[in-house]
Amino acid sequence: MNKYYQISFYFNGGVRASYHQQYDSVELAQQAINAAFTKKELLQIDGSVINTGKALGYAVIPANTVTPDQTVIWDML
Repeated sequence: MNKYYQISFYFNGGVRASYHQQYDSVELAQQAINAAFTKKELLQIDGSVINTGKALGYAVIPANTVTPDQTVIWDML
């Protein structure tokens, strides 16, 4: 069953880019995001671009939602 996961990438200066995406399990989500992070891909999501090559790290956590926002949220920690 597909569940939503919150994907976050962390950058210098405490900047975080987060979005929601569906995966069958947390393991599959981790594998997909790790592959994008390792390959330093440019992720294009709803008009935003996340350069994973400049990210310092990432996190994949289960989202407590059934209808998440379809945008990338940029914020500072």
